[in-house]
Amino acid sequence: MTSTVVVADDDEDLRVTLEIWLKDIGSNIVPATNGQEALEALESLSNDVDVLLIDRRMPGLSGDEVVKRLKESSFTGRIIAMSAHPPNDHLSEDDVDEYLTKPLYQNDVVDTVRKAAL
Repeated sequence: MTSTVVVADDDEDLRVTLEIWLKDIGSNIVPATNGQEALEALESLSNDVDVLLIDRRMPGLSGDEVVKRLKESSFTGRIIAMSAHPPNDHLSEDDVDEYLTKPLYQNDVVDTVRKAAL
């Protein structure tokens, strides 16, 4: 089964690396460079997204704000937040399905996305 994963991060090098790692496990990747692009991708795919892998801190619409909006929507996919910072008052571990702390490692990302997509 192929999973669809939206990868949202403003760091192009990291986003491309994540795309490569996840394509290697057969995921269909939809890249987004910011929170607004992530929301647009989710909307255009009509809830056919299995996993949203999103950076918490991006210019413009932050990952935290995207997560808050999704919690108030009909989004049924799993949300994995990424950040160099631990969960806090703005976004707790209860707001997302998984939380990855940067620096990211290939095995951790692949295993987390694979489990979330099941």
